Amino acid sequence: MKNLKGQESYEGMLEWEAFRVMTKAAGILTVKLKLWLKECQLSECEFEMLDLLYYRGSLQQHVLADKIGVSRSHVSHLVEKLRLRSLVSRRRALRDARYSLVRLTGNGKYRFEQMRIGKRLLMSKMMDVLEPEELKTLGDLCCKLMVENKKWRKMEEVVTAGEFTRASRFP
Repeated sequence: MKNLKGQESYEGMLEWEAFRVMTKAAGILTVKLKLWLKECQLSECEFEMLDLLYYRGSLQQHVLADKIGVSRSHVSHLVEKLRLRSLVSRRRALRDARYSLVRLTGNGKYRFEQMRIGKRLLMSKMMDVLEPEELKTLGDLCCKLMVENKKWRKMEEVVTAGEFTRASRFP
């Protein structure tokens, strides 16, 4: 069996090399994205929140927490940080005052539109080494990996030594 460099390797080495190269590439791209977000003065969660609000409109605060995968108390902190920067506003829901609705302000929408352009340029700069067909193949392969590995994560209970335990707190 040959490895990614065309050299002879033992069984299982190809999977390991593919995994290693994929995670290194993802790490490099992630660092570039984090540096860009730092220039925008946003965390990944804050950017994701602005992204959700831009495309989905007003959302209840607890829905934002669920969508970006943070606790409800942490999302309150994030919303407050963005509110102090005039990027979002928060108000009580009309139907049920126990809930807060969060929406982008005009300034938040303008800033996000500017960041979207910057993000698009960054992504194209990072990925321009690949041909369009290669990008599609890469996307398809990553989706296949995600779908197969999510099946494992979605298991609700695992039998371990006769006891049931939560497999994952992330559905």
